[in-house]
Amino acid sequence: MRKKNIYFLLLLLVVLITGLVLSLDFRPRARLFPMIVILSCGVLVLIELLRTWRSAPHPEGEENAEAEQEKRRRFFITTGWLVGFALTIWFFGLAAGMPLFILAYLKTHGESWLWTIVLPVAMFVLVYFGFGILLETPLYEGWLFLQYQ
Repeated sequence: MRKKNIYFLLLLLVVLITGLVLSLDFRPRARLFPMIVILSCGVLVLIELLRTWRSAPHPEGEENAEAEQEKRRRFFITTGWLVGFALTIWFFGLAAGMPLFILAYLKTHGESWLWTIVLPVAMFVLVYFGFGILLETPLYEGWLFLQYQ
């Protein structure tokens, strides 16, 4: 399993490097956001690659089977959240969907109401005013709101 993780992380690193090289052809203002995201993800992939490389191989046995089942369960839960995030953005748009998703995620994971309200509001301000107003970036409005135009 450790070998598969290393191969996957190396493949992900190659994809990120390819994206970085391709984004160098963009205009300076247009390449800023992809480069920030790609470099941030690249740092996280490198950290995980080093952690995986240094970790000792796990002994085979019954405990490993339970751990694999737990990993599989967590994978499906995470995949469900990612699909939910994509559907929320598609249906409500970027400015409304991100805060709604963050609100749902934080509340289902037992976070206090203070953070459950503050973080979605901060995300709305960042996305709508930061990108939509200040950077004049057209934001996806969502299927729900595009139906009434």
